[in-house]
Amino acid sequence: MTFVLRPYQQDAIQCVKQSLIDNKSSLLVMATGLGKSVVLSKIADMAIRGRVLIIAHRGELIKQLCDTLESMTSKEIGVEMAEFKADQRWWDKPQIVVGTIQTLTNNGNKRLEELVNDPSEWSLLVIDEAHHAPAKTYRRLVKHMQENPNHKTLGVTATPDRADELAMGAVFDDVAYSYDLAEAIPDGWLVPIRQRSVYVEGLDYSTVRTTAGDLNGADLSRVMEEERHLHAIAAPTLELAKDRQTLVFLPSIRSAELLTEILNRYEPDCARWVCGKTPPLERYHSVQDFKESRARILVNVGVFTEGFDAPSTEVVVLARPTKSRSLFCQMVGRGTRPLPGVVDTDDADSPALRRAAIASSSKPFLEVLDFVGNAGRHKLITPMDILGGKQPDEVVSLANKIAADSEGSVDPDETLAEAIEELRLKREEEERRETARRAKLVAKAKYDTKTFNPFDVLDMDNAPTPSAPPASTKQIAILLKFGVDATDMDNKQAQRLVRTCFGRVKAGLCSIKQARILKKHGHPTDVTRAEAASIIDTIAANGWK
Repeated sequence: MTFVLRPYQQDAIQCVKQSLIDNKSSLLVMATGLGKSVVLSKIADMAIRGRVLIIAHRGELIKQLCDTLESMTSKEIGVEMAEFKADQRWWDKPQIVVGTIQTLTNNGNKRLEELVNDPSEWSLLVIDEAHHAPAKTYRRLVKHMQENPNHKTLGVTATPDRADELAMGAVFDDVAYSYDLAEAIPDGWLVPIRQRSVYVEGLDYSTVRTTAGDLNGADLSRVMEEERHLHAIAAPTLELAKDRQTLVFLPSIRSAELLTEILNRYEPDCARWVCGKTPPLERYHSVQDFKESRARILVNVGVFTEGFDAPSTEVVVLARPTKSRSLFCQMVGRGTRPLPGVVDTDDADSPALRRAAIASSSKPFLEVLDFVGNAGRHKLITPMDILGGKQPDEVVSLANKIAADSEGSVDPDETLAEAIEELRLKREEEERRETARRAKLVAKAKYDTKTFNPFDVLDMDNAPTPSAPPASTKQIAILLKFGVDATDMDNKQAQRLVRTCFGRVKAGLCSIKQARILKKHGHPTDVTRAEAASIIDTIAANGWK
């Protein structure tokens, strides 16, 4: 059976090819569930001038990569990890080698130098989960490979921004292609997300410190390991997730172990848990129990943020709050993949048809249960931040408030649209109020100007000129700025007053408004503004007597 690439996968491959012609290194960004491994495999298969080294962050990802490469390429695949060595036969070296960064860079790069003793043999280095690439171990690897001046490096990631904000630009020259959740969901390649905020009374993150851009692990674990908080997570999870396959994220081994025990107390044998230290065979059986629905809840600590493929996941429980967009995307991305066979059909060859196919499937959306408490000074990431990334902060903030106040799950796109409309109406109301306020000020100003005669204040002749036209609009506007209402004056009266006002400004004399107060209290009006201000302050301090 021939594998048919999706349109965006074809575009990604072409963009990467061109980018690597123009640059020594490039980055491919593609959301979880969109088939990064497929694109990676096709690019590796097209490398004809030398061998290809593909690096994974963890050993768990190696088998998945090898399976995809073997199904997508015509080349021999070798593994460089632990006891496995790719170049066991010098006369028959595999063209594509998959290895872990730990194996290659431990013990002073010994395995790396053995495998890549001649960098000129290698044309391409591919770094899977490339958001780890700014780390020192990866940079040592890249430096070694680039001893071949013609060597190219490709990074592949779903999440380009790291919590510690190390610059990806230090490793990659160009972003060849980017396709994220906010684009892929409307295009019908990933399932839509529903957000449900579940408030846990007493859950307080305000004292948790920030380390490397995210919540401090030890502080967070201390909060989440309190049994009362875990009970407050377990009960709503069982109630809201019902019989759906549910993946739970927690910050510590102890919290995962305790929560699983509590879940199984409520509903016997419903949950399994795994962490990085779980023995491989035990982890395999726990994952298979989940994938084959023998257990409907799988609790994990930092294991399934990368490389975990379980399209049957319908609910993701975030009991591990984070300030990191990348970590949040990794957690939520574990459940955004549609069920197999839903969107890759002839009947779903447009965004609208794919969305309809997802909506009519047994997994029409992913529900994210976000357990929240008092965040204090922390800005924790939510689905609104990911799907509303191009919206102003005030829109995302209001959308989060609407979601938190809602009794059920909400559609982030609809909630963002509601926030945009609410803010628009609020701005219109504020503008109406401001317009009304200004109208009142203008009306008051006009009233005030009519309550005195400027000609009397300045001892000027105010006799009207027979048959003179009324004051012009420009004259009225100018005099209004001087605090004088000229609407009842004729053109000649206004002209005399305009000249007098400008003459007083040029001579440094006080304004008409000041002169009015001075005259009322028996003071001369031919003083400077500063002198007038001083006199008026004295009058005011004396109760305007």
